[in-house]
Amino acid sequence: MRNDALPTYHFPDHSFLARWLRHLWTKVRHWSAVSAQRRELRELDERALKDMGISRSDAIRESSRHFWDETHAA
Repeated sequence: MRNDALPTYHFPDHSFLARWLRHLWTKVRHWSAVSAQRRELRELDERALKDMGISRSDAIRESSRHFWDETHAA
C-alpha cells in the first residue's frame, strides 16, 4: 500500500485526544510508507541494487526488518 493511498484526517487542535489521534494517524501513515519502501527494496533486481551500491544480502536484511524498526544500521 502506498503512503499516499491512506486518507488524511484533520482533527481539531483543542483536545488532548485529538492531538493523540493525529499523532497516531501520522505514525501509521509513516509506518505504511516504511513497509512499502522495504517491500520495493526486496523486489529490486540485481542491476538496480548495484546502481544503488547495495548488495542483495543488505537488501534482504533491510527488507526483513519490522516496519517499526527504524534504527539505522551502522
